[in-house]
Amino acid sequence: MLLKKIFVATAMTFGVASAAFAGVLIKPDANTYNVTSIDYPQTSFLADNGIQAITNFQAGSGSTSFNVYTHAMVSLFNGVQPAGITSGAYEITMVTSFTETVTGVLPGFAQFSATATSGFYQLYLDTSPNANNLTGTGFNDGKLIAVGALSNSPNGNFTLQTCAGGGTVLLDGFGADDWAGQQTVCGFGSNNALDFAISAFDPTVFINGVSNISLNFSNISIALPFAQVDPSKCFSPSEGRTGADVGNSQTSSNCTATGNGLTPGIGAINGVNGPDFMAQTDYNSSISGTYVPEPGSLALLAGALLAGGFASRRREKR
Repeated sequence: MLLKKIFVATAMTFGVASAAFAGVLIKPDANTYNVTSIDYPQTSFLADNGIQAITNFQAGSGSTSFNVYTHAMVSLFNGVQPAGITSGAYEITMVTSFTETVTGVLPGFAQFSATATSGFYQLYLDTSPNANNLTGTGFNDGKLIAVGALSNSPNGNFTLQTCAGGGTVLLDGFGADDWAGQQTVCGFGSNNALDFAISAFDPTVFINGVSNISLNFSNISIALPFAQVDPSKCFSPSEGRTGADVGNSQTSSNCTATGNGLTPGIGAINGVNGPDFMAQTDYNSSISGTYVPEPGSLALLAGALLAGGFASRRREKR
């Protein structure tokens, strides 16, 4: 009985199973951050064959699915910029893709749903910052520190609205027009939270015995024209990187002069001609982890169990 009581009390104190905590300890350099939220600034997404999928849905024939590609630079941990990002010592970037299917179309309105476990999520730590929102380059190089996939099936939507002055407007409304007069429709939309299950990660960056990491993209906005960031001219498709590649340095082979990145096929008017569709988007991401007991805790637990066993045997001899 004494042994059982000691076992229960020690297990409650130290934990013999994994335990979930609010944040994840991230160590990108000499500094360690207890991170509960990651913020990405405004960025671009590409709906590859998105307009074609809507057209097929309306016609009642052909594929109504399309792939979404996006990328972004991490800007904040818990609302504060990490010291290394502030100084330009490194950058943390993500690229992701998942499949969506058109589920409804009305005049000026489209609805779609993502497919769970489709696509990929990749996170990189690069000590030579080079990501560029306009060119779409530099987002999938550096050390691969995490990979995962979508784990839920959220819905999204986009609604057309009248552009200022009527008609269409410049796609690139951020600073100078770097898209040489490219026109776009105007509109807005949103997406339900995207949940990503991280299947492999670098333990030298995600530290203290974390055994499982989950990301949740929330407050997802969609907008046209681009007003807070340059539209990207290229996006990186999946390069087949898996958990075996985590912890290794990666060289970007896409969105370069010799690469095979995806160039947006948005026609004369983005949102009308297609076959692709692109828009400005924004992600906020909560992050949580599950931790295993630390070796010290397990050693204390074993010591307590042994002590309990000896005490029990001594009483039996009496």
